[in-house]
Amino acid sequence: MQYWIDRRPLAFGLADFLFLWLVVSILLSYTGGWATLARKFRYRPTFNGSKWRGESGYMRGIAHYRNCLVIGANPEGLYLSVFFPFRLAHPPMLIPWSEVTFSKSRVFFVTMVRLQLGREHPVPLSIRESLAKRIREASGNAWPVETMG
Repeated sequence: MQYWIDRRPLAFGLADFLFLWLVVSILLSYTGGWATLARKFRYRPTFNGSKWRGESGYMRGIAHYRNCLVIGANPEGLYLSVFFPFRLAHPPMLIPWSEVTFSKSRVFFVTMVRLQLGREHPVPLSIRESLAKRIREASGNAWPVETMG
């Protein structure tokens, strides 16, 4: 084995990197709650509605999706996806507005909106208030009522 590694360091390094990518993607999906939500809200069709790419958010305060989220909204629900290289264990989802609640909070000097996704096994998603305003506009009258934070 060592002989093979010594003769092919680039191949071994690439295999190492891909294995690590696989493990991190799966762990992030399960610890952050994406996998839990995807079991119920997985979405295969093309999403029709407003979409914003390169957005950031925190799920369960553990999983930080920095500049890799695709977030969309229409009167039907909230669409969540991630850029292709990060899609492993993160299928696109459409969460109906009836399964979403929200509250506002402040983190240092930034107002954040915490979306509770799902009723049965809720998963929090924290996003910037400016993004939440765009989502609210795209959702029409379907935007949920604010809950106590």
